Amino acid sequence: MIVTQGQHDAREEVTTLLRRELRQAIAELELCSHVSAVNPSPSGRDAGTDIGGNRPSGGVDGRDDRVHDHKLKSAEHFKRRVAKARAEQTLRAILKEAREALEAWRRQPPPKDVGHPMPGDHDWKRWVGESQLPAREIARKCSVSRAYVEKVRRQYADRMAA
Repeated sequence: MIVTQGQHDAREEVTTLLRRELRQAIAELELCSHVSAVNPSPSGRDAGTDIGGNRPSGGVDGRDDRVHDHKLKSAEHFKRRVAKARAEQTLRAILKEAREALEAWRRQPPPKDVGHPMPGDHDWKRWVGESQLPAREIARKCSVSRAYVEKVRRQYADRMAA
């Protein structure tokens, strides 16, 4: 198959755009937290046993990058793959995996208990005062003390009576 200069230029442009998108995805991956905690002390020793379990000093443990089904791949993993990639099809596959990894890093657990306001919300005290839930249940859901819930209920009842 004979490739014309125009086709060659178009392929190069697509490859350049893919590499630009890959650089953006990798930069965003680098901004994600790849370690469970940072060592607050300035010493050079391993922070792994202080907070969050064993971890090598110096950053991400690359063992997870070698596990095929592990979604939380590091930016370094994708940098290595991009450096070796030559074909447009390979770059597309790497970009797809990098975006999936980025989405996995950004994923957050759902809120514990939705459907009611939390302390600090403008209508929380009204909700506590009008709720039929027991004080201990409200305290558990909102991470406050039962005594505080009862105090808010008394204050709300006094305001409504006045």
